[in-house]
This record gives sequence, structure tokens and C-alpha cells, in this order.
Amino acid sequence: MEYFDFLLLFLNSNWKAIIATAGLFLSGYFAYQKVGNKITVNYHVGIEGYSDTQIVKLVLSNRKDKTVSIWGIDAVINQDIEFKLIDPEEPIILKSGESICLPIKKYSYLNVNGDRYKPEFFGNFEFYANLGNKS
Repeated sequence: MEYFDFLLLFLNSNWKAIIATAGLFLSGYFAYQKVGNKITVNYHVGIEGYSDTQIVKLVLSNRKDKTVSIWGIDAVINQDIEFKLIDPEEPIILKSGESICLPIKKYSYLNVNGDRYKPEFFGNFEFYANLGNKS
């Protein structure tokens, strides 16, 4: 009983500080949920009749608690070669927690400086989303 009495005495004298501290942590957590963007990208590679191996579709997932508009998606291979995967006329809207599957336009091969280029899709491959205005 001695511990229980001590706990009640402590809570009775410090309840305002405990509530303020809990409120501080909760406000920090909810601010973190709203600030910034976090979009995950999964890509699927495929091959068809007369084309090289290429990205067939992208799956975009919004991991933040806010709506995001995407004006374009670029891919960068080996931090050197950049090419545009998706360039929509109207923005792609991702609501909070939503995922969307986007098909990619097919091509026969990639041309880099006049040479045919076959990318290694399982190496150093990055995606960048244009979240600003259409340019």
C-alpha cells in the first residue's frame, strides 16, 4: 500500500506536467505526420516481343497523412542517365495512404548519345517525382 499511496501523491501534485509532456509528444508526432512527403515506388520489369527489357508498371504509395499531386516521374540509372517515365497532362493525385498502379509507355530500345543502351534494372536505380507545378 505504501507504493500505491506514493504514486497517488505523485500524480496528484504533478498531473499538469504529465499532461503537458504527453501533449508535447503527441503534437510532435502529428506534426511529423503532416510535414514533408514520403512516396514509395515499386517497379515491375518485363519483356515483350520486339522490345528490350523495360519497366512495365510503377506502383506508387503515399505514406504520409496528406494528399500529394505528382506532375512527373523520372528514373536515374547509375546516377548518370536520366529519362522520363511518366509525364501526365494533368497531375496524378495520391490521397493519404493510397496506392496507384501506373502503366509505362512501351519502347523498342533506349538511345543514349546515338548508341543503343540496355540498362541493368537491378543495379543502382532511382526514381524522382516532380511534386511542383508542370514545367
